[in-house]
Amino acid sequence: MYQYIDTVSVSVQYQIHVSDFGPSLLLYRILAAELWHQDKNNVAKELGQLRKLKMQQVLKEMEEQDEFKAAQEYYGEKAYQEWMQVTMLAVKV
Repeated sequence: MYQYIDTVSVSVQYQIHVSDFGPSLLLYRILAAELWHQDKNNVAKELGQLRKLKMQQVLKEMEEQDEFKAAQEYYGEKAYQEWMQVTMLAVKV
């Protein structure tokens, strides 16, 4: 039912043997601190990835807006020129 840990790897530099400490409060504090640091680092990595994705999304939206504005200006100018040709023909006739 329970799993017992013989060796706990806290970091690259240290390796703690549970038998050295027994069920002491210090060991639990060390384990809790290490787990907290690992969680903190994982959350920081995830936030960094989310920031990158958000920036990519914002840049993509900006590019789409620029393309839309360019198309709107082009087709607006084209429609204006066609209207001018039609009205000039109507005025000349």
